[in-house]
Amino acid sequence: MEIFKTKNLLRWLMMCVTAVALSVSLAACGDDDDDDDETGGGLRPLTGTWICDNMFGSGFKYVYNSDGTGTAGYTKSGARLDKFTDYMVKDGHLWIKWVGDDDFDDKGLIKVSGSSFRLSFDDGDEWFTFNRQ
Repeated sequence: MEIFKTKNLLRWLMMCVTAVALSVSLAACGDDDDDDDETGGGLRPLTGTWICDNMFGSGFKYVYNSDGTGTAGYTKSGARLDKFTDYMVKDGHLWIKWVGDDDFDDKGLIKVSGSSFRLSFDDGDEWFTFNRQ
């Protein structure tokens, strides 16, 4: 009878150790890179100059620098360029933090594909194609 109790105790202890080991190993599989995603981190998929030739009847240009800063504005001579301090592409949206703003502004849906990206300001009803220069 004593051996039976010892076997049950050992079996119970092994199950507890296995349960703790599984819970610790599964918890370590998560992705904890949220900070990089929110600021663009080291990944800047849009670095460079991008031009859309026909956006609301005129050309429009985004310049994305590798440090996250950049400018946006119409391409016609003398047009004002708006500056931003950071950007990110997250969950299919382009987010820009303009100079003087504390929060990111959702610019719309974005689809990046090699040397071009498509941007929609109205949830996909109308798309504008930007080409890398």
